[in-house]
Amino acid sequence: MTTDGGPAFQISATYLASTVRAFEKVGVLDEAVLRRLRDEHREMIARPHSKTWWPGLAIAELTATIGEVHGAGKLEEAGYLAVKAGIGPIIAPMASVIGAIFGFSPSAFLARMADLSSTSIRGVAIVWAERTPFTGTLTIKYPCPVPRLGIEPLWRGAARYIFDLARTEGLVAASGGHGSIFELDLEWKRK
Repeated sequence: MTTDGGPAFQISATYLASTVRAFEKVGVLDEAVLRRLRDEHREMIARPHSKTWWPGLAIAELTATIGEVHGAGKLEEAGYLAVKAGIGPIIAPMASVIGAIFGFSPSAFLARMADLSSTSIRGVAIVWAERTPFTGTLTIKYPCPVPRLGIEPLWRGAARYIFDLARTEGLVAASGGHGSIFELDLEWKRK
């Protein structure tokens, strides 16, 4: 259950720990943020491996607080670093197989984003809709409303990592959403 009694989604300790390291690397866990955090958030930062899975809403609130102080750009950079350094090595074997079978295109990875994300998050639906061979929309559906500032920049960072996996230059062309649904319109260059 979430802190408000709603349906649960969860974040793995591995992803949380890599996110905390990324927050430290981009310099956002400063006094301005720490004094605004609840005890639950401080515990997440201090002991990310004390639980196997953490309440997802708690990390969304934590990242929203960081975003309010430091902006979405710092969160996006942290999201990218967290996936690259913490989750990337875990999903690398699966990504290699996907690339070998389906090709190293962003669409090949994005179509399997739910599987690639399963080591990091659960209780969230992730759907890829390809529009052209070089564009599409990634839709992320949470079981409860989440703060946009606490979620969207991290997904933007994850999308950047997908472009790295695909060995191509890409970008989040647009994003939107509200409540429990977020969409990222992605595009990339032809190789």
